[in-house]
Formats: sequence, C-alpha cells, structure tokens
Amino acid sequence: MDVQSERGFGVEKLGANHRALLRAQSWSRRFGIVLCALFALLVWLPAAAAIPSSERAVLVDLYNQTNGAGWTKNTGWNGPVGTECSWYGVTCDDAQTHVIAVGLDDGDLGNHLVGTLPSIAALTKLQSFHVNGPRSSCGTGRDRDSEYQGHLTGTLPDLSGLQDLEYFAAQNNHFTGTIPVLAGLTKLTRFYVGINDLTGEIPRFEGLSKLTFFYACRNQLTGTIPDFGSTPKMQEFRISFNQLTGTIPDWSQLSNLDSADLDHNQLSGAIPPLPAKALLYDIDVSHNRLTGILPAFPIYGPYATFNVSFNLLSGDLPAAPQGTNGRRGYALCPNLFNRKESKEWDDLVGESPWYADCFDAKVNLNQFGLTGTWYNPTTSGQGFMFQSFPDLHAVGQGLFFGGWFTFERDWSPSTYHGDPSPAQHWYSLQGNVDNLFPYAQLDIYTGTSGNFAAPPRITPVKVGTALLALSDCGHATLKYDFDASIPKSMGSIPLTRLSGNSRCTPVGDNGAAATNFLLSGSWYDAETSGQGIVLDINPDTNLLFAAWYTYTKNGAQTGGTASQRWFTLQTNQFAPGASAVSNVEILTATDGLFDDPKPVTSQRHLGTADIAFQDCATMTLSYRFDAGENAGEIGTMRLTRLGPVPAGCKLP
Repeated sequence: MDVQSERGFGVEKLGANHRALLRAQSWSRRFGIVLCALFALLVWLPAAAAIPSSERAVLVDLYNQTNGAGWTKNTGWNGPVGTECSWYGVTCDDAQTHVIAVGLDDGDLGNHLVGTLPSIAALTKLQSFHVNGPRSSCGTGRDRDSEYQGHLTGTLPDLSGLQDLEYFAAQNNHFTGTIPVLAGLTKLTRFYVGINDLTGEIPRFEGLSKLTFFYACRNQLTGTIPDFGSTPKMQEFRISFNQLTGTIPDWSQLSNLDSADLDHNQLSGAIPPLPAKALLYDIDVSHNRLTGILPAFPIYGPYATFNVSFNLLSGDLPAAPQGTNGRRGYALCPNLFNRKESKEWDDLVGESPWYADCFDAKVNLNQFGLTGTWYNPTTSGQGFMFQSFPDLHAVGQGLFFGGWFTFERDWSPSTYHGDPSPAQHWYSLQGNVDNLFPYAQLDIYTGTSGNFAAPPRITPVKVGTALLALSDCGHATLKYDFDASIPKSMGSIPLTRLSGNSRCTPVGDNGAAATNFLLSGSWYDAETSGQGIVLDINPDTNLLFAAWYTYTKNGAQTGGTASQRWFTLQTNQFAPGASAVSNVEILTATDGLFDDPKPVTSQRHLGTADIAFQDCATMTLSYRFDAGENAGEIGTMRLTRLGPVPAGCKLP
C-alpha cells in the first residue's frame, strides 16, 4: 500500500470519527436541554398529594382500636404515608388530599371489627362512615341473633363538627350510651344505628332538612319521638323495639314517607292522620298503647302492609284502602274495634271475619289469680298450666308463663315400636302482660335432649307464638301459630279452668285471704333447668294438680321430641293451710294427638310422690316409680320457686 493511499485511508478514517463525535455532541446537547427542562418542570411541580397527618391518625387509631389485623378485609391498612387513599374501604376526594368516606361493612358477613371507635372529628371532609355489623337490617319482628351481630362496643363518636356528613351507619353492634347530637348536620340524608344497646332519647331533628332514612330500632331508647317538622323528606323511619313513650307526632306533611316502623314501644294517644300524598307501603305501629279510631287511608303502594295490632283502638273501621293490588298485609287485631262485617277488610286481612282475633277479652292478665290448670274439655288428657307474675317489670306490667302438655301431631304405635310414651310432647309459653290489655302475645318454646331429673341444663328454642285472651276468670281462648316448618302450625283452642279461684276478677286480683293457693306456680332445680313442675293448689276443694315437664332417662342420647316426657300428679287430700302431702299419684297419658279430640287419651299409674314445702320459695318432691320406663326410680328433687314469692304467701 503506498503512502498516498495510506494517507488517504487515514484521512477517511479521521473524517468518519469526527463526524461521529459531532453527532454525539449534538445528541448530548439535546439530551442536556431535555434534562434541564424536566428538572425545571419538577422544580415548579407541587409535592405529591397526601392527606393531613391528623386524618391519617384517625385511620390508624381505627385500625388499632378495632383489631384491624383481624378484619376480613384490610388491604393496604397501616401502609406507608401517602398510601391511605388506597386502603380498603377508604375513599378520598379527587385531589387525594382528604378522606371523604370510610366503609368497612362486608355485606352479610361483616368485616369482624372488634373494639371501640376512635374520635373521627379530624375527618373534617367526611361524607360517609360505615361500620355496620353483619345482617344489619332492622327486620320485622325478628329476634336479635348474637351469632350475626358485630362486636363494636363503647359509645358512638361525636358528629357535631362533620358538616359534610351525609351517611352514617353503625348498625348491629353493641354500642352503648346515647345517640350523638345531629342538629346542624344539614347534609345528613341517612342515619343508621339500629340493633345496638343505646339508651337515652332520640336527638332533635333541627336543621335536618335532607334526612330521608332514620333507623334506631332494637335499642333501649326512652323519651318521645322528635317532631317531624324539620325533616320534610323523611322516607323511612324505623324505631321499633324500644321503650319510647308519648304520642306519634304529626306526620301528615311527610309526602315522601313510605315506611314507618314504630312497633313494640309504649306509645299512647291516637294515630295521627296519615300523609295524604305519600305512596305508603309499610306502616307498623303494633304493640303499643294507642287509643282512638283508625284514621282514613291515603293511596297505598302495591306492596302495602299495615299493622296496628295489640293496641287499644276502638270504633268503626274506615273505608278499606285502595291500590293494594289485593295484597293481604293488614293486621288489625287484637284491638277493641266494633266488630262489623266487611268483605273488603276480610280480603285485606286474609281472614273471615277480619275481627276473628279481636277477641271478646275482658280480664286483666296481670294478676296471680289466673295461675292454675286450663284445658279444652274436648281434648282432655292434654292442657296448660299457667302462672302470672303480676307487676314483675313495673306496676301494672307483669309476665305470663305456662307449660303446655300435649302429644305429637302425627304418630302411630309402630312409630315407637308399640310404646306410646315418646309421642308425648310439651312446650313452654312466655310473654309480657299489661293492666291495660285484656290479651297477651306469648312466645312458644320447646326443649329437647335433656335427662330425667338430671343435668344437662337445657336452653329452650322458640318455635312459634300464641295469643291469649280471657272472656272471664274461667274461660279463655289461645290461638297458636307455630313456625311454618311444623305441621298443623295454626289453630285456636277454647280453654276452661280446671278449678275455680276466688282471687281472680276481671279487673285484677281481689286480694282475698292468703291460703296455700299461693304455693301454686312453677318450681325447678337450677342444675337441671329446662325442666320442672307447675302446681295448681285449690284449697276450696283440697285439690292439688301438677304437670311435671321432663325427659326420658337417656334423653340426651335420644334427642328430639322423642326425648320429652310429661307426667301429672293428682290428689284431693291437700287440706287448706297444709304445707305437705304424701302419696300423690303420678300418672301418664298416652294415645293422644296434638290438639285433637281423637283418639281418646289413656291414663296409666306410674308411681307416687310426697310433696313438702319448706317455705314459700323452696320445696321437695320425693318420687317412687313402680311402673313404666322409670320403674324402680326413687329420688328426691329440691326445687326452687320460679320468680318472686307471691305477696301474702306464708306457711302455717
């Protein structure tokens, strides 16, 4: 290669390198310009969005105080500063600078919050706050179920400074204390604190012009219902199952009202005129002390229900409402209405005549004189043992208790291999009574899987309801309604008293001279609770009659209704003033059917018993079985009276 060509080669190579260097310098300058521009932009941008530290502190306290680590859903919680708006259930405003909602519900299951709520006052922009327990609807007469109740305790937080609050929900927990002040929360539309243990009064509604839903059912609230004048948009108002008194405020101007549940309180006075323009579909004011006439009805929705039962309403019914599409959701009785025929009301109530449950009831149930044995003469061999606990809750407000000895609804000898004893069945009944009401609703319970005169303790299970009314001190009607799963679930039983009692009068116990009648009532052993004996002692005839509600010896293994047994004890040798009696015959009845006159029951001798009262609160029952499945059983039960000793009771 010559010099020229080599030089030329060198020149070409140098030129190429120079051009590459120039290009690199050009890109470097451009990249530097871009970096400078980006840096300048970053300098002028504000810092990354974040909620105030005070709001984060509320969220952290909420997590720590309610066992956040154990929540069903807690994604993101307790994460780094700046991540709060991504935490499960937390919603921030568009700028991500303030918390506007906290929602920790989790449908029917709940989110398993346990503990107390912190102050939420620092969440100054809060619009919505949800900490409901599971299954948080007020329901319609359903009992509180601890299995499906949340676990938050303590008091509800102060809400007075949360001017943007629209929605607050803390239902189905165990909150105590009072409902926080609501006046001035001008944006509040929905407020739910039902199914808790709250006390005190419902706060005033001043300034709550947007409030549409208010739930405070199933608490222990007292006082009166606030005036509705400040809540023209009220749509649903549910305060059932409390202890509220006073009258129902004027609601005639609540044109949006479609649901109002005020049942199971102590409200008095008249039902005010119903809203004329509202498309109502659910009104329940049952189980109160309302008087007067039933007001005229406005237009009703297609799913209308209306319950005014268990009050003291009287007079003629108004014209039957229109627009209900034939729905049978009306309950009018028991009340004191004039009982006049009306096909329209028959159709709405679903029973003919509509007043079938408006019994001709005339006897105050809040008196000990009703304690005793009641039965239907057409189904002898089965019956009821009632006891009244007058003034147990307060003056004029007592408790009514009973045992119902009967049989299975459908069985044959082959069912139990020829032994009819397992076909026996019994229930207990219990409910409150009031001087003002000549009728009472009783809950029906059953207990199974116990052992004869031995542990375990048995907790009864509610299986239905009954309505009891007396036309005089010797005649009554009991209408039963068992759960739909139980055959022959509804019926009515006319009852007659087995033996009279001189203390009972229509208006109450006359306070006749105390006798050993006051030893009548329910007796049990705390170690075997769930079984016991109910006594009826009539000193006028020397009669002692008792029903012994118990189980078979191996009932815990047998289980079900086949484990139940009941016996009767009878003697006419219990003299007035006596405190003991011997050789009382123990009998069993077999072959009967539940609330059915056929077949006729058979009685069999099983043994004898001695009964002795140590005082008005303790007794012993010594038994000796010589027949039946308990043959050879001998023992003594030491029993305690259920409830307080009747006034005036004393032994000779």
